[in-house]
Amino acid sequence: MRKYRKGIIITAVLFVLILIGVLIMPNQDSNKLFSAVQGHVQTHGNAATTLSDLTDFDWDQALYFRFPASSNEIYEAIGVEFVPPDLSIGIIFSMEEELVYYELFPRNINESGEERASQFMLILDGRLEMGVNVRVFGREDVFEVMKTDSGNYRIIERN
Repeated sequence: MRKYRKGIIITAVLFVLILIGVLIMPNQDSNKLFSAVQGHVQTHGNAATTLSDLTDFDWDQALYFRFPASSNEIYEAIGVEFVPPDLSIGIIFSMEEELVYYELFPRNINESGEERASQFMLILDGRLEMGVNVRVFGREDVFEVMKTDSGNYRIIERN
């Protein structure tokens, strides 16, 4: 009976810790940026804007990451501890080395394992170098936001 009670207590404590972790994790897996891009295109058409104009929260650095970005690469770039989910592509916003918000971009992989265009993507001006899986942006970096003929939304980096 004691082992059973001890197991219930341990399970309850783990559940509470997981719940607390979920509640304090900043805006995980939300779609604020995607919604802002949709709204911008509806209002202004395909047009250039700054990344800060697409966000409604304070931040000083944004970091684009792609698989196989490591938590170490992210920390070295912006000083934020973040473990990217496997096979993910996304963007992290930080303020004074604290995670403010992150958004994962959906991946569209067909049954053969080939990646196809997703509904929402950030496209860099030029490719990342081999072995480099992160890029840092500032508040005033300019991007073209657009809706493609196929109905997909894009944020395209401009120099």
